[in-house]
Amino acid sequence: MKIFFHFFVYFYISFCLLNLESANSQDTINRKEFIKIGGEAQIRGELDGRDFSNLTYPLTSTNMRLRLNAEKTIFENLTFFIQLQDSRQWGVEKNSIKNIFNIDLHQGYVSVKDLFSTPLAFQVGRFEVLYSNGRLFGNNNWSFIGRSFDGLRLSYNEEYYKISAFALTHTWFMDNIPNAQPQSYPYPSNPDTSHNIYGIWANLNPMKNHTFDVFGYYDLNRKESDNINPDIARWTIGFNYDGKYDNISTVFNIAYQFGSLYATQFATVGHKEISAWMLLLKLQYSIGALSIVGNVDISSGSSPQEPQKMGFFSAPYSAKHQFWGYMDYFTNMEKGTDYLGLNDYFLTLIYQQKESPFNARFDAHYFTSNKKSVDGLSFLGPELDITLLYKLYKELSIEFGSCVFFPGDLMKQIWKVNGHNRDDPSFFSYLMLRLKI
Repeated sequence: MKIFFHFFVYFYISFCLLNLESANSQDTINRKEFIKIGGEAQIRGELDGRDFSNLTYPLTSTNMRLRLNAEKTIFENLTFFIQLQDSRQWGVEKNSIKNIFNIDLHQGYVSVKDLFSTPLAFQVGRFEVLYSNGRLFGNNNWSFIGRSFDGLRLSYNEEYYKISAFALTHTWFMDNIPNAQPQSYPYPSNPDTSHNIYGIWANLNPMKNHTFDVFGYYDLNRKESDNINPDIARWTIGFNYDGKYDNISTVFNIAYQFGSLYATQFATVGHKEISAWMLLLKLQYSIGALSIVGNVDISSGSSPQEPQKMGFFSAPYSAKHQFWGYMDYFTNMEKGTDYLGLNDYFLTLIYQQKESPFNARFDAHYFTSNKKSVDGLSFLGPELDITLLYKLYKELSIEFGSCVFFPGDLMKQIWKVNGHNRDDPSFFSYLMLRLKI
């Protein structure tokens, strides 16, 4: 009960703050006097047998994510948004009269548009970051936590283009000093080990049904494990295209990374010079209720013969579940491929009747590593996913998924633990309810 009481108190305070009005304001008639209240629920039960071993029992669990948000817009240009979130697995309290104090701020920001009567806008606070199709920046909504950043985003929005510059805080380890007292400041000073992301993303819409993205961002982790260089000093630049031609649509993403990274790769520890790339090509043909989609998604890898070079392309902020299979073996691709990179060739079939509440989807993935292992292995294996979705109402849907993975030689080698061979097919099923109001 206490956790729900905290949830109510936080929301009530936010509600009151949003409704504070100046009694003497002469501009009251220009304000929007309502508050938008919304919420989300995602509840998913899972049957998890992803360990490639028939000698173990599959795990069963249910995870739940609840969000409650309020939005207030003033003068049509100024918006305050707050979204509280509770994320948990059922039974995690270990006792029915305990709680885990789990209320968190998923999003909370102030945004302003048409600044100085220009197309300039900014957003500051905590917010989700989603660009293009989510291949490099996604909000990761499959997760029962989701991804958001603290930061600042400045954008210039015209009819045919939008340019966005952002500064995001990934992690911050410095202690807060509430009072300016000299003895409160450490001496000698502690090193700055914060991690930030700085970037520019331009979206161009020169004609209907054709969009282009040009982007570049810098990942900087100031921790110095070797006492000389930052652990991450990585640049990513790239280009996206999304186009539609009658019944055919296509997506093309390409990016290149360079810089340096401190990592343990092929049993060698230290700074590696980065030279890596990724390529995504999607071609979709739709006829009636059926869509056929062919996909090639390649993330370059490192060569075991050159352990001091980082050829592995890293996309830590992407919507991984959307691209690399529903079983999520490659959400941590460094471990999932042992830095060898990933080639994902997959076919998708989607059945969706117009105005029908029912949707069916089938994905067939064929995974290989981008580089061969020391033993010359590269075959990771195929994965088959089927998902069925039914909308009970516009706001409420139920989704069922069932997946199977047949491990290849490289997958068996990566997953071998303590001499225990893991070479059996694995499976994963779920039943999920999603509500958004």
